[in-house]
Amino acid sequence: MLLLGPAFSGDPDPFQGPSGRKGFLSYGSGNNIIPAATLNSVGAYVTTYLEVRAHGGWIMSKLGILLNSDKYRDDVVGIIKAAKAAGHDVTVFMMDDGTLLASDLSKECSGDATLAYCDHSAEPRGVKDVEGATAGSQYQNAVMVHDSDKVVVF
Repeated sequence: MLLLGPAFSGDPDPFQGPSGRKGFLSYGSGNNIIPAATLNSVGAYVTTYLEVRAHGGWIMSKLGILLNSDKYRDDVVGIIKAAKAAGHDVTVFMMDDGTLLASDLSKECSGDATLAYCDHSAEPRGVKDVEGATAGSQYQNAVMVHDSDKVVVF
């Protein structure tokens, strides 16, 4: 079981977790608590989650990232890099406005993740022929979800 308790900079403990804990990341049986008061983004939570799993937590080998927005570029790059560094396979599927990041992710993360994007979503946004990424369809999304142990959606 994984429980995420948000904590944002400027307001370190806005949400209360189990047993009165505030700003937390809990894994396993719930007895393994990592304070999250200093974490200030989704990327930091997932990075911490991956570090927990890499150092004696649950084993995850395949992470899928569904990207349908272009607002979380830095978080996605950070998650990809952290997951790869922890020894996990990463697959990213981009659709809708997420396809606008295909070129950036291909340049920054080409060796760290398998990248694919929905050609139907990309075409009206002017995205085409991205080197290092597969121009595909929702079939690639379905394969990613099926093959992944965990999927993060942005």
